[in-house]
Amino acid sequence: MKYSLKYGSKTISFDVPKENILHFIEVNEASIGGDNQSVLREAFENPVEAPPLSEAVANRQVVLLVEDSTRAVEIEDVFDVLTRQLGTAKFIQAIICTGTHDPNLPGNERIATVLRRYLLARGIADFDIIIHDSRTGPFDDYGVTSFGNRLLVNPLIRQAEVFVVLSDMKNHYFAGYSNAVKNFLPGVCAYETTEKNHAMAL
Repeated sequence: MKYSLKYGSKTISFDVPKENILHFIEVNEASIGGDNQSVLREAFENPVEAPPLSEAVANRQVVLLVEDSTRAVEIEDVFDVLTRQLGTAKFIQAIICTGTHDPNLPGNERIATVLRRYLLARGIADFDIIIHDSRTGPFDDYGVTSFGNRLLVNPLIRQAEVFVVLSDMKNHYFAGYSNAVKNFLPGVCAYETTEKNHAMAL
């Protein structure tokens, strides 16, 4: 039987003898029930076991952790809906979480520019946006974990009274699946902390 799999920008075709096929696992088709913005608005308007975001950030120092440009995220849709919820915050420190990726990618500056535009359009002036660099520091030293890893973290997260974390979820060959936790480690950690953490997967 002939099969095809996407591999990068290409498609690889191959044959598997019929007797070597045990069965197929089909992925359920899920309907999101609308475009990105309507789905996001619905989520913000109907939080599960949590206060509305605008209430959670009211008069608080918010650290907004945003994925870097290596992730395929419709940032305009996300920022358009999200920034409507942040106007009650006292101050917003946005960090583009690059992990060990190159902070100087043009896409990262584009994310910062788009976020700045949406915040200003909502009348939010008390904010700062930085692109994390895992190699330059400075870093806060939180000591050594039980796995022997020194936890070196961007000091800007210290000011958070509330974290707002933007993240995709998908399969990940190191962690099993990708989720919001990655915006902390590796997202805002030093290169050596991430290197040691990822080495545990080997």
